[in-house]
Amino acid sequence: MLPDTMQSPSNPRNSLQAFKPPLKTGYVYDVRMRFHEPIITKEERGNDSHPEDPRRIFWIYDMLDVSGCLVQMKPIKVLRASEKAILRVHSKEYLKTIVATSQMETHQLLAQQELFDSIYLNTETYFCSLLSAGALIELSVAVAKGEVKDGIAIIRPPGHHSCATQAMGFCIFNNVAIAARELLDQNLAKRILIVDWDVHHGNGIQEAFREDPNVLYISIHRWENGKFYPEFSEGGVEYVGEGKGVGNMGDADYLYAFQKVVLPAAKEFDPDFIMVASGFDAAAGDPLGQCYVTPACYAYMTRSLKALARGKVVLSLEGGYNLDAVANSALGCVKALMQVDWNEGIVSTPARTTGYAVVPEYVLLGKDYKPEPVPTDMTTKLPSIKSAMPSEKCIETVELVRKTHAPYWACFNENTA
Repeated sequence: MLPDTMQSPSNPRNSLQAFKPPLKTGYVYDVRMRFHEPIITKEERGNDSHPEDPRRIFWIYDMLDVSGCLVQMKPIKVLRASEKAILRVHSKEYLKTIVATSQMETHQLLAQQELFDSIYLNTETYFCSLLSAGALIELSVAVAKGEVKDGIAIIRPPGHHSCATQAMGFCIFNNVAIAARELLDQNLAKRILIVDWDVHHGNGIQEAFREDPNVLYISIHRWENGKFYPEFSEGGVEYVGEGKGVGNMGDADYLYAFQKVVLPAAKEFDPDFIMVASGFDAAAGDPLGQCYVTPACYAYMTRSLKALARGKVVLSLEGGYNLDAVANSALGCVKALMQVDWNEGIVSTPARTTGYAVVPEYVLLGKDYKPEPVPTDMTTKLPSIKSAMPSEKCIETVELVRKTHAPYWACFNENTA
């Protein structure tokens, strides 16, 4: 007779009850977010699609599916954000304006969107925006409560430009700011780091937390002396916060800024939760960003952040307007979250008829562009900033940032650098 191993002293019956399977990487996605789309007039028919293409989220979802990642991840149920959650960041008058769009006629929608900066509207905009913000809230709460270890929010409309009283830059509700406020109000996090690597300055997130000492917002973006969108002075290196909140372009440039500014400040801030405003418009091939960041670089930054906050990291889609680049960049980030073999599933999908996505490779990368070699194992080997030199302008800017913020951060003091 075989021994009853379930009841033996070395294998107590409750050992199975004590066993907990490893947590998965979570994700949120809802196809209904694609219902927010431009109203196409007769005069505009036949033109290229709008950069903030509803298909962006599907391309990411599809890439994660065909790569084999999705089946290993945990889907989190998408719920619409409540009015209370929206009003933590946005004004009542602004919310009333967006709610009203769901009942507007076409001519009213076209007139209303002209009152905003770089926005399109339709009767589904309000609904989709609630889904977008609500999805990120649900994922963030799931990570904070330990239901999943980390996650990615495949959502739209994006949010980091949206301010308390206005929509702008393709953004309706400020998803990241809303979700961060939810975590703080529920006491699920006490110190939140928000890293924004979208190529554009996330002026809306900065506005929401500029006086909050419990949230550190760090943005890596093109500024060009205030001439690059959104063209606000607050995007300059001299901006350090206000009140109680004071203080604290290719792979080589992004990695240099990340290792010299983002990571030192993040470690000193010591967050218990990290949110990433994950725009992929700095990716090689993006028509608006015009930079050369590769999926390997995005993976490196993601993996670096996982070393902080007990790995509680949530990525939220912001910009990114080349569909191939968005999908591959997101896949790189997810593989870094999951700590799976970097080489498996990283593919370049064939060009499809997608407006902005159909661009010859030599145009995407530039005649002289030579991407860094992809590391063979992202779990042990990451790209090194020593393998490529950042530009002189990048080094100059990073040093200026460190010098400007040194009075508020010990990590930027010359004696501790």
